[in-house]
Amino acid sequence: MLSGWLKNEPENRFDYWFIKPDLIAEPIGDHRAECYGENVLTGPNGMEVRAADWTIYDWSASHKAAAPAGQRQVCKVDVGYEADEFASGYEMIDRYGRRPTDAYMIIDKLDGKLTMDAARLLVGGDAMTLALEPGKDATVIMRAYPRKVQRRTEDGGVVSSTYAFANPLKMKVMVDDVDAGIVSVAYATNGFSDVSFTIPGAAIGKTPCRVAFLGDHIAAGYWFYQ
Repeated sequence: MLSGWLKNEPENRFDYWFIKPDLIAEPIGDHRAECYGENVLTGPNGMEVRAADWTIYDWSASHKAAAPAGQRQVCKVDVGYEADEFASGYEMIDRYGRRPTDAYMIIDKLDGKLTMDAARLLVGGDAMTLALEPGKDATVIMRAYPRKVQRRTEDGGVVSSTYAFANPLKMKVMVDDVDAGIVSVAYATNGFSDVSFTIPGAAIGKTPCRVAFLGDHIAAGYWFYQ
């Protein structure tokens, strides 16, 4: 996804955006200045030239909940960022056996500041392969989002449906297909929130290991500490 690529690989950024406002993805809406920078020229057919501003990308990439005392980050999976998903063998687990859907962009507040991040709607859960140290508790920080509105066009107009989730969120943690317990986390009902829970060290028998989080949720990223 373009936003994940530009967020995580600043060496690939550029000085100007050339955009056509009526083709911009819906979440950006009135946030063109934050996402693309100041408009410096309007051309034919409404095309805009904007001086790129990467502040919102840098904030999304660097800001996360504080590291637990005495632990260090050992791995991460930025959901929607192809390199991280590929490296971890990231998998969407759909309860109904449907094909995986694309990550989508969200623009909302995180700790009071506007943030742009890719996320996935998980109706079932997700799984990834992680280099966790066996026998040692692992703290997980998950960037969560409370709901997703789906819009589709049918005869007579646009139909909307909303996915919302229990709060606190309960997920079953599996490590190498073995039950590692159920975690319960409360998240913000408006905007992003970085929530944390623990994978017991006793459940981590080898490295790398395959970890799954089973339970309906929206995830924009995971950080792992030991």
